[in-house]
Parts: sequence; structure tokens; C-alpha cells
Amino acid sequence: KAKILVDGAQMLPHMAVDMKADKDPGHIDFLAFSGHKMYAPFGVGVLIGKRKFFNGSAPEYSGGGTVRAVSKKNVVWADAPDREEAGSPNVLGVLALADTIRYIEKTGMKNISAYEQALCNYAFNKLQAIPGLTIYGGYPRIGVISFNLDSVPHALLGDILSREGGIGVRTGCFCAHTYVRTLLGKEKDDAMDINYYKQPGAQLPGMVRISLAAYNKKEEVDLLCGLLRQIAAQTDDYKAAYVYSAGKEKYVSGNNNAVW
Repeated sequence: KAKILVDGAQMLPHMAVDMKADKDPGHIDFLAFSGHKMYAPFGVGVLIGKRKFFNGSAPEYSGGGTVRAVSKKNVVWADAPDREEAGSPNVLGVLALADTIRYIEKTGMKNISAYEQALCNYAFNKLQAIPGLTIYGGYPRIGVISFNLDSVPHALLGDILSREGGIGVRTGCFCAHTYVRTLLGKEKDDAMDINYYKQPGAQLPGMVRISLAAYNKKEEVDLLCGLLRQIAAQTDDYKAAYVYSAGKEKYVSGNNNAVW
């Protein structure tokens, strides 16, 4: 019987997740998520599943703490979760994530979701009104919006927003290359040269992504949209002010007259 694993890293910070009972048609066997997307520092990852699944086979990685006893010919693995946590544990990361989860529970995920949804609606409507801006994906959605601006490479747009607005965004294919290519209409692009993309500095197609959270405000959305409108109106000026550095794999100031 096939098992179902859901990658909830991008979803868990925005809404509650119910793994459902075994006999429920909506049941999932495993849920994975990341602490750093839930306001927690120090990069802890979490995989939730029934103990029997982990105790039934050798661990993915062997090392300190994963064994109960070892001989020249045999090994007795420790019970879960120890057998799946080789080496020195990320103690600070675990403590930070636990405290973050307590904060979310105290605040209430329903309250967080409602606030983010209202902010997402506000951002979605304002972004739609910007000339030349394309939003990918449908609606309703959680507080994650991906977009591109006509004639401005996604990496360049991300650098401009960062350098000139102090706005942190993600650019690229977001660990979902084939899905992003599909959304961009490039899934049948036979011109993609694998050898080209093996070269340092090769530029992949992609998008810009903003992730809204409980700490964001409408004023920050206004700042983003205002700068995007300025970039759309002065595209040639911005493109002249930045050049792509293959060595650094990012855009840098191209002359002393840079906009920023």
C-alpha cells in the first residue's frame, strides 16, 4: 500500500493541518515542515509519521545516537526517533521551534490565518493593478504570491527590490523547477540546453515570490507595490543601472549612475 507524504513547509505557517485518522479518505501518512518558515531560527526540519514506519527499517543516516549496540557482524538500531537523528542534535533549533509553536498556539492559528488572508487579499488586489505584472496561480490562496514584471528578469527584479526597497523576496524556481516551467509555459521548451545550465552563472527562468506573515502590515505591501510601479515605469533606467555578474551569479551596479 502506497504511503502519502505532504511537504507542508510552505503551508504550516499559514494554516492548521489535520493529518486525519487512518480510515479517513483524507488521511496522510507523513507530514514534513521546516522551522525557519514558522518564525523559528536555527534551521530545524520535522518529519511526522507513525513510529512503526521508522522502526521497521534501517535509518536513513547512521551515526552517533542511532544504535543501541554494535558488533563486528551485527547492529541493533535504537528505537525511533533516536535512530533517525544521527550525530549531535540541533538543541537550539529544537528549543526555538518548540517556543515558536507555543507562540502560534497562544496566538491561535485561526487568528493568524484570518489576518494573513485579509492581508493577502489586499496585496493580491494591489499587485493585479500594476501594469505589466503577471501573478501565477489561482485564488483563494495562502499568503504566498509569485509574479513577474514584463521585460525585467526575475533575478534583477529581486535585486532591485532588495537593494532599493529593503524588501526581502525569493527569486528562481523555488525548488519546483518543472512546476514553475509549466506555469511559465515552458514545459515543452525543447530549446533548454542542459549543457548551458551546467555552466556557472547560467540564468534559469523563474519568478519573484513574496511570503506574507503575521508580522507584515499593509504599509509594507504599499511600499512593495509603489516600488514595482516605479520599476515598471522606469524599466530601461533600471536595466541600464544593473549588469549581470556571472561570477557572482547576481546583478550588480553597472555604472556610477545606478538608480540605487
